[in-house]
Parts: sequence; structure tokens; C-alpha cells
Amino acid sequence: MSCSNDSSFIFTSSNGAECFTIKTKGNIRVIASEDAKTNSNGYIKLDLSNVDRTAGDQVIGCWNKNMKRWEIRMDHVIILENKLDTTQYTFIDHFPYDESTFVKIPNTKGFNDSNCFSISFEYNEIVRVRGDVRLLR
Repeated sequence: MSCSNDSSFIFTSSNGAECFTIKTKGNIRVIASEDAKTNSNGYIKLDLSNVDRTAGDQVIGCWNKNMKRWEIRMDHVIILENKLDTTQYTFIDHFPYDESTFVKIPNTKGFNDSNCFSISFEYNEIVRVRGDVRLLR
């Protein structure tokens, strides 16, 4: 992977009912949904050039949050294209911020319950997966 600078991972909910794919090539990342019931899919294309790829490349989310099949967030990304079905999936281009401090500090509040997950990447390799998710390669 260090030579190709490419990666592709499929993540599923623990019950196997929901899934998404993350594909990264250079500074471009695509997060794709797939709906087995309707045999349709959608995606969001992101520019990662403002993301610290050593320590700040993290995806957080929850299954079945806010009446959506999944909600995913990344911090410091630029949305290049959004072809997700927004009635089913939510992508947000920033983490929640702690408003109680003078300086807004991003955090993962609200993404720590049993239905949520956190995925950390380092140089296109997964270094940590935590929460309600199964990794398939």
C-alpha cells in the first residue's frame, strides 16, 4: 500500500444490514453507500488535501442516526461531489465542536454509543477501528 498510495475497505454494521465502502487514491477519497434492497448506490467524493494524513485522518459515524441509515463525518475535508441519497444517508464535513470553550475544539461527542464507530487511517492503512462496525476486505 505504501507504494501504490491506494486503499479500499468495506465496512458493515454488526448486524450486516448496512454497509459502506471507503476508497482512497492520493488525496481523493470516495465513500460509497450500497442499498441491496433497491440495488442502487451513491457516493461522496472528498478532497483530503487539508487533512493531516498521519494523525487527523479519521472517519466517525453512527448507524441509524437521525432517521438515516448512517451518518458519517470527517473533519477538514472538501466535498467535491455528493451523489448520496440524502433521504437515507448523511455526510457532514466537520466534527462536532465543543461550544463551551473559547476556542472551538472538534470532538466526537454523540458518536460514542453502541451504534457508532470511529475509523482512523494513517498513510492509507487502518490503524484503529472502534465501535459497531465490521471490516471486510
